[in-house]
Amino acid sequence: MSWLNRKSGRQKKPGQTGLADRILRLRRLLPWFAGVIILIWLLSWLWLGGFIDRGLNWAQAQFYELSAQNGFAIEDIAIEGITYTDSAAVKALLNIREGESIFALDPLSAQSLIEQISWVSSAQISRQLPSRIYVRIEERLPVAFYQDNAGAVYVVDPEGVKLTSENLSRFAGGEGLQKKLTFYGAGAREHLWSLLQLLAAEPDVYGQLSGAAYIAQRRWDLLSVGGIRIQLPEEDPGFALRRLALADAQNHILRRKLERIDLRQPDRMILQTARGNVEDLIPLLSDPREAR
Repeated sequence: MSWLNRKSGRQKKPGQTGLADRILRLRRLLPWFAGVIILIWLLSWLWLGGFIDRGLNWAQAQFYELSAQNGFAIEDIAIEGITYTDSAAVKALLNIREGESIFALDPLSAQSLIEQISWVSSAQISRQLPSRIYVRIEERLPVAFYQDNAGAVYVVDPEGVKLTSENLSRFAGGEGLQKKLTFYGAGAREHLWSLLQLLAAEPDVYGQLSGAAYIAQRRWDLLSVGGIRIQLPEEDPGFALRRLALADAQNHILRRKLERIDLRQPDRMILQTARGNVEDLIPLLSDPREAR
C-alpha cells in the first residue's frame, strides 16, 4: 500500500507534461527568433540607407572596368538599315561609347528608346563579342504628304504616321508611282494606304494626280495636276478608277479643261467644264445637249 502511494505521488497529469514540453521548446527557439528579427532589421536598415544599392553598383562598375581591360571593350558600333534616321541620335540612345565594357549595354532599354524615333519602325540590337555592337533598323517608308487643318505638311508612311515636316523638298519629285501625293481631310492619314493601293493598279491615272481629299470620312475626291476634282464613290472606288482610266485612255479627259468629274454613279460619268470651255467637251458627247 505504501509503495503504491509513493509511485502515484511521482506521477504528473498528462496536461501538465505537454505544457512543460511546449514551454521548453519555445525557450529553445527564442534565440533563433531573435536572430531572424535582428537580421531583418539589419537588412532593412542597409536597404533603406542605400548601402545595398551602392554596394551592387560598385561591384557592377568593377566588373565593367575589369571586362573592358581584358578584351571586352567596345571597338565598333555598326548601324545598318538607315536612310533617313540620324545615326548620331541612334548612338546617343545606346547610352554607351567606344572603350566602355560591352556588357554595360542594355539592349532592351536601348531598343525601346530607338523605336521612339519617328523614322524607326523596329530595331534589333545585339552584342557581338568581344567588342562589337550591332544595330539593325527597319525604317518607315515615306509614301505621301499629309496637310493638316492648320496647313502644316508632313511626310507620312503607309500607316499615316507623321515622319517629319522638315526639308520636305527631298521627298518631292519622282515620276509615276514614285511621285508622292498630298492628302487632306479628317481620317485621310488612316485610310490613304488603301487608296494608294487602288491607284497603283491605274498608274496612268496616278501620274496625273496631285492629291486626294477624304470627304466626310467616307469617300475620296482626287485632285488632278490640271485642277480637276474627281469624285469617287464610297462603294467600289476601284471600279470607278478603272472607268476613269479607260475614259482617259480613249479621250484624254484628264487633260481637258474640266472642273469636275463625278464618278459616284456606277452607270454614268458626269463631266463639268470650266466656264467658257464647253466646246472642248462637245466632241466627246453623242448628244451635244448633254454638255454641262
